[in-house]
Amino acid sequence: LRGVSLKRRCTLSEKALQAVGLGDRLTHGPAELSGGQRQRVAIARTLVGDPLLFLADEPTGNLDGQSANDIMQIFLNLNTNQHLTVLMVTHDPSLAARCPRRILMRMGELLTTILMNPDRSGEEREACASEDYQTESGDY
Repeated sequence: LRGVSLKRRCTLSEKALQAVGLGDRLTHGPAELSGGQRQRVAIARTLVGDPLLFLADEPTGNLDGQSANDIMQIFLNLNTNQHLTVLMVTHDPSLAARCPRRILMRMGELLTTILMNPDRSGEEREACASEDYQTESGDY
């Protein structure tokens, strides 16, 4: 945020921390935050720059289930409410299942794209597929 006044940077930072649910932790240092809270700070740092695209590589990989759920909900809210495109890489099928669009890949190859049907909650439709692919366990 070069060229932005200190007051404006503070305002943007506070707004971003509020957006990720850390408004009550504005004065806390890293040692006073949990792993999930630190991950939310990382998200807030990105939001301060007002991105059009948010890249997240295994953002929940080292978090407990509740913290992972909280992070996923933040991403879904950012996508829905702020129209922010979130590109998330995950190996967690339960998190991937919550995404409105999933692109499944293996070994760098596109397997399929799945879109959630906006008219029917939870109903999916396959957008395209390079082949009908399943792993040994039957999962994509």
